[in-house]
Amino acid sequence: MGQRSVKVLSEVHLDIPENPQRIVSLTPSITEMLCDLGLFSRIVGVSAFCARPEQIREKRKVGSFGSFRDEVMEQVNPDIVFLESGFQDPLMTRLSEKYKVVSLPLPRNVADILSWIWNLGLITDRLERANSLIGELSLLIHPHVKRKVRGYLEIDLGGPVTFGYYSYITNTMSMYGIETPYEKTAAEWMKPDDDALIRFDPEIIFYEPKMFSRFTENDLERIIEERGWENTTAYRNCNIYSTPGPLDFFAHHGTSFITETIPWMEKHIEELFNTVK
Repeated sequence: MGQRSVKVLSEVHLDIPENPQRIVSLTPSITEMLCDLGLFSRIVGVSAFCARPEQIREKRKVGSFGSFRDEVMEQVNPDIVFLESGFQDPLMTRLSEKYKVVSLPLPRNVADILSWIWNLGLITDRLERANSLIGELSLLIHPHVKRKVRGYLEIDLGGPVTFGYYSYITNTMSMYGIETPYEKTAAEWMKPDDDALIRFDPEIIFYEPKMFSRFTENDLERIIEERGWENTTAYRNCNIYSTPGPLDFFAHHGTSFITETIPWMEKHIEELFNTVK
C-alpha cells in the first residue's frame, strides 16, 4: 500500500496509508465521525467506550480509552489507528512502535470539532463528504443570546470535573450566553470548588453522570444536598438537570455534540427564559 504525506494540523506532516481500508479508532468521538463519513465498513476495531452509532458496538473491541490488547490489535492488523491527544498520549507512544497512528488534539472550541471532521476526511479520502457534513452541522449552530445566564456544568469522570476556557464545552456555553465560574481560567478542566460555586450562584446547572452508570433522580437529589446546591438560584427555580441517557453527553465531542447536545442545552436555556422574568 502506498504512502502519502498530508498536512493534518498546523505544520505537522504525517506519512499515512493512502485510502486506508482497515481502521481502528479508540476515541468514541472519532469513531462516530468516521461512521458519519461513510466508513463504518472499514472500521475493524474500536474501544469499549465507542457506542455511537449504536451498530458500532458490534465491532471488535481492541481496548479501552486508555489501553489496548496487543494480541487483538495484531489480529485486526489496522492500516491506521486514530486517537486523541492528552489522556491517550501513552497509547500513541506504544502503538506507534508497530502501527500508523494519528492523534487529533482535544477540541478547545466548536470550530475544532468541525476541523476534526475535515482532517478525518482528508486522511481517509472522504474530503468531499467531510465538507458536506461540516456544512450540514454548521446550519445547526445558531446561538441566540437573549441575555447572559450564570451557568455551571459538571461531569463525573471518575470524580467531579468542570471546565476552563481551553475546553470546547466552555466555548459552547459562552456562545449561547452562559457565563461559567471558570470561563476565565487557563485550564481545560479542574476539580470544582463547592464554596466558590455557591458564591457564583448559577441560574442553571447541568450535571453529567459517569458513562454507563445507573443514575437516577434520587442520585441527583443526593448530590444537590451533599454539595450545597440547594443554596443556588438554579435549585430554587428548579433549573438543575442531569443529562439524558447512559452515554457521555457533553463529554462526547463527536457529531452528536452538535446534533443532540447543543439543542438539548439550548432547549433548557429557553425554558429558563420563559419561566424566569
